[in-house]
Amino acid sequence: IIYNSVVTMAKDSKTCSWFHGVRAPGIGIADYLVRLRAYFMCSESCFLNALVYINRIMRQHPDFVVNSLSIHRLLATSLVVSVKFHDDVIYSNTYYAKVCGMNVQELNASEVTFLKLIGWKLDVSPGEYCKYFEQVMGQPEGQEERLKHADEK
Repeated sequence: IIYNSVVTMAKDSKTCSWFHGVRAPGIGIADYLVRLRAYFMCSESCFLNALVYINRIMRQHPDFVVNSLSIHRLLATSLVVSVKFHDDVIYSNTYYAKVCGMNVQELNASEVTFLKLIGWKLDVSPGEYCKYFEQVMGQPEGQEERLKHADEK
């Protein structure tokens, strides 16, 4: 629901990004998240931090497109960055690339692009984290706008 909300919030964006594929992946976002969770073996907080990062990019770059052609790569890259910054146990980019369905060069380039888009700001304050946690845990369907403005409060 949450990552589908991100796609919904950005559906009217007009430009493409590095994260866009030629066609949508054959795996849906829910199944992709299950895959990432199973193979990344990271803390739960990394998923929430990844969402914070994606939301930051969307706010800082209003024309940034998140849709079915970009969400998988964007999510994978955001989660890799989150794991590397927040967790103690990490794996090689070769491993993460294989899990994400990318080649390692593509993941490396995605990571650099992502970090530039987010302005290298990876800290998530406890207050910001709590706001997103509350939004995610209590979000009824159709409340995408609440996430869009979560850290503006």
